Parts: sequence; C-alpha cells; structure tokens
Amino acid sequence: MTAPTGRRPIVCGLDPDPGHRLGLAWAADEAHRRRLPLRLVHAQGVPTIRVTEADLLPTWEEWNRTLHVAGEALLGEAVAFVEARHPDLEVTTLLAEGEPSWVLREQSRDACAVVLESRRLSTMQELFTSASVALPLMAHARCPVVVVREPEHTSQEHPYFVVGVDGSRSSLAAIDVAFEEAQLRHAARRARFVWHRPLLGNLDEEAAQQECRRLLAEVVSGRTAKYPDVVRELAAAGHEIGNHTYTHPNMASLSPWQIDAQLRLTDRVVAGITGQRPTVFRPPYSGGAAYLSPADYAAAKTALGDDGRLLVLSDRLPRDFDDALGVDQVVADALPVVPGASAVITLHDAGGDRSKTVDALRILIPKLQAE
Repeated sequence: MTAPTGRRPIVCGLDPDPGHRLGLAWAADEAHRRRLPLRLVHAQGVPTIRVTEADLLPTWEEWNRTLHVAGEALLGEAVAFVEARHPDLEVTTLLAEGEPSWVLREQSRDACAVVLESRRLSTMQELFTSASVALPLMAHARCPVVVVREPEHTSQEHPYFVVGVDGSRSSLAAIDVAFEEAQLRHAARRARFVWHRPLLGNLDEEAAQQECRRLLAEVVSGRTAKYPDVVRELAAAGHEIGNHTYTHPNMASLSPWQIDAQLRLTDRVVAGITGQRPTVFRPPYSGGAAYLSPADYAAAKTALGDDGRLLVLSDRLPRDFDDALGVDQVVADALPVVPGASAVITLHDAGGDRSKTVDALRILIPKLQAE
C-alpha cells in the first residue's frame, strides 16, 4: 500500500487502548512538520480463546467480524483525533490481520518512519513474550522506528538530539536521521561514542580515547552540505567560517592532491551556502605552532598554496573534550596568560557531548568582553 501522492508516509501503529494517544500525536505532528501523509495501521492477531465448553465457542467468522468492527472503530477514532489536531493532514488507514510486529515491518518497506507508543514492558517481557512489538520491529524494519515514551520536550530552552556512534554503516544512517530531525526542530546535535575499558590486558587509555574522538570527528564531518542551516545562520550573524577540511584527516598522511581535494571540496560547500569562500584554514588535530612536526608543517604549507589563505593555529587549547575537566577548568585554561592580551582559543562543537563547552562559553565570552 502506498500513499496516493507517491510520497513515503509516516506510519503509526495504533495501540488497542484508545486512551493511549502519545504515539499518534507524535506521528501526526511529525507528518505535519515534514509535509508527508500519515498512515494509521491497526493489526489484529489471532484472539486467545479461553472458553472451554464447545457450545460456547464462537465461530471464526464471528470473531473476525467482531474484531473487524472494533478495528474500524479504533481507526475512525484515530482519524478524528488527527483531523482535530491537523485538519489539512493527508491521512490513510489500514486494518490488517497478523502479528503487529510483522505487519508494521512490512509497512516499513515504503515508509519514511514507523511510530509506536511505548507499552512500558519490562526487559523480560520485551525479550521473551509475544507482547513485545517494538523490539522485533526495530530488528527488522527498513526505515527508522520511533518509540514514544512521553511527550516531546518542546519547551526545553536548548533542545538537542543525542545519537550513538560506533562507526558502523547503521550508525552513519542514525547520524543522518539525527541531523535531519534536529534541523527540522532547530535543535542541536550531540554525537556520543561509549567507550568501555577492557577487563583484561594493558591498554593505552589516552590513545584509545583519542581514537574514539577521531572516529567521532570523522563520522559527523562532511554533513555541512546536506544540512546547511547552521552554517548559514552563523555567517548571517557575522561569524567567520573557516576551512577545517572535509573529512577531518591527519594532513601529514595525505598526498598533495588529497590535501588540495580536502580544501577545495570544503571551499565549494561553504561558498555554495554562504556565497563566500573561506580565507582561513586550521588543520585537524593542530595546536600551536610549537607543536607542528616537520611533516605537519609541510602539509600546512601545501594546503596554503597560492590561494591567499591564512593559517590559523591556537594559542590556547583548553581540552574541552576531556571528560575529566570541569567547566571552571576549561574556562581557566582558555583565558590568555596575560589578561587583556590577544589569543586564538580552540573549542569544539563536535566529537561528543558539548554541553560543557557551551556552559564554558557562557562564562568565557563575558569575561573576554569585559577585558
């Protein structure tokens, strides 16, 4: 079944309890926000019969008729709910026979997303009973699955989306979904890589954490072209947009043509969004000039070329990505050694939870302006 317009719909699996409307409300709002049709699905499984006397057993036709009438009534109530919330929304319905998880999995083949309301089952119920719908659906769905547990926090002062990253192909797809949803809601994005310390063996913990940060930086980079709103807003506010490469590689490991490709691709993306080509360049993983190795220096010189770029390095690198440091320490490490002196301060807007960086900036910016 496809929507009449040919657009991929938001599919909402209805809870049999008409009092449960959180998932339906979320699905309707999402379809309205994306200007997509909404498809309401109610799946009817085989009823459990506990009557033991043969003459009291209803026929299958009677069961089917009763379930069909109840299902149509449920769908009708859901349509009325959606139309009252979004009168102009295109709504279709489907009453299907079969296990809900299987029906919704089949519907996911041509859906933009499948939405369910959480039934708040225990872990044992989710894993070992037929009452679970969300878990088997998430394991086999062909599109994102949204499980709504509570109303969306639309009044939150600084809304954000959290996405888990592990470097896999499905992880990259999750990042794209998070970026798209955040853009629709003008929200921030927080990418997280959860690192577990091994139980056995020796490990260079600092090197392992640095590898996790590198992975985070690489998987979230290169999405400026697809989600340009943030860059456009920064440029409109008068901020300088620099070139930091397209995929955040170690420049010293690249050939000259690869370095050129990294910069020119980023130039074109930024120019296409803002109308101006970046004139400043900061190499990935760079600190101050004293920390440049000969190979780093050669790569930076190649990157500058004859295009009139300005190389920007750091005077202050307060390691805001280090979970062991608090906000006050980040602020202290960011301030110039000599009060009132000029400095280039490097802080990060990617590579994990950046709430600490934002909190530090709320203190740091007024301090620097006061000086």
